[in-house]
Amino acid sequence: PSQEPSLEPSSIPSSDPSLEPSLEPSSIPSMTPSTLPSVNLSYEPSLEPSMKLSLSFEPSSQPSFKPSIFPSSNPSQSCHDNPTFRRNQVVQKSCNWIGSTEDRRSNNCNIQNVVENCPQACRLCCDDDEEFMYETDRGIFRQCKWLSQNEDRQKRYCGKRGGKVGGKKDGALIENKCGISCSRCGYPSSMPSYYPSLSASARPSTKMSSKPSFSPSMKLSSEPSLEPSIFPSSNPSQSCRDNPAFRRNNVEKKTCDWIGSTENRRSKNCNIQNVADNCPQACRTCCGDDEDYRFITGSGKSQQCKWLYQNEKRKERFCEKNLKNVLVTNKCGESCGRCE
Repeated sequence: PSQEPSLEPSSIPSSDPSLEPSLEPSSIPSMTPSTLPSVNLSYEPSLEPSMKLSLSFEPSSQPSFKPSIFPSSNPSQSCHDNPTFRRNQVVQKSCNWIGSTEDRRSNNCNIQNVVENCPQACRLCCDDDEEFMYETDRGIFRQCKWLSQNEDRQKRYCGKRGGKVGGKKDGALIENKCGISCSRCGYPSSMPSYYPSLSASARPSTKMSSKPSFSPSMKLSSEPSLEPSIFPSSNPSQSCRDNPAFRRNNVEKKTCDWIGSTENRRSKNCNIQNVADNCPQACRTCCGDDEDYRFITGSGKSQQCKWLYQNEKRKERFCEKNLKNVLVTNKCGESCGRCE
C-alpha cells in the first residue's frame, strides 16, 4: 500500500489493506464486515441487521439520523415506573413504596418483576420524569428542572417524598423521579450492561447481571441470580425453608420449629453449622414469607402470611404467637415487618 492516500478513489479495491484506517467513511459499503467498530457514526442506517452482536464501549452521544427499518429484538426500557404494579399484589407495595428506602430497594430490587416494573424506584436508570411535580414549602408545584437551578433546593427537597403525576397524588421519593436534577446521575451505573466489558471494573456492580456468567465467580454472591446458571455450582444455594426432617442431636422434639420458638434456643443452637444449614427460617438467617405456610385464626379460618400484612392489629396479635409449635414471625418474616 502507498504511504500517502490517493486523491481519487480507485475503481477496484487494493489487494492489501491500508496501514491505517481512513478518517472518513466510504461512500460504498464494504463487502465484508470490519473486525473493529468504526470511530464515527454512519449517516445512513443499515438496511439489514448485523449478523453478530457488536460490543459498544459506551453509548452513542447522538441519536441516529433516521429510525432503523427493522425493530430491535431488545427494545429500550422506559425510565418510568409502572403505576399499577404491586409487589405480591399487596396494595401498599407500589414502586414508590419500594423506592422510598434503601432497605426496601435492597430487599426487592433483585426480583425480576420488580426490576421490570420499577426502574426508577430501583434506580436502574437515571432521568428526570417530565410528568412528575412536587409541592414546595410555599404550596407551589414544580417540575424536576427547578431543582437543578439551585443546590440548596436539591438539599431541601431531593430526599423528600410526595408529588403529583398527571394531577394524581404520588408518594415517590423526589430524587427517584428527578435523578438528573438531583445530581444522582453522575455516578457509576447501577444497571448491568448487556455485554461484558473487555477489562474488569475497579469496583463490583451494585446490581446483579441479567444473564449468568459462563464461568463461576471466585467469591460467593450475597443474592441469588435472576436465571439459573449454565453449569452446576459445587456449593448449591441454600433454600429459605427449614428441613422438616431435621432433629438436633437426633432428639425428636428438637425440630427447627422448636429451636426457633424462643430467643434463648436460637442463641444456643443457631451458631452450630448443621442447625444453621437445616433451619434458616428458624435461625432467621434469611427473611421472607413461606408461601406454603398456613395458620388458623381465632375464627377458625386458615390464612397465609400476606393476610397479616394488610392490618397492623393482625401483626400485633399473631406474629409473636406460637401456633402449633411454630412461631408465626419465623414463617412470615416479610409480612410481619421483620425484613426491613
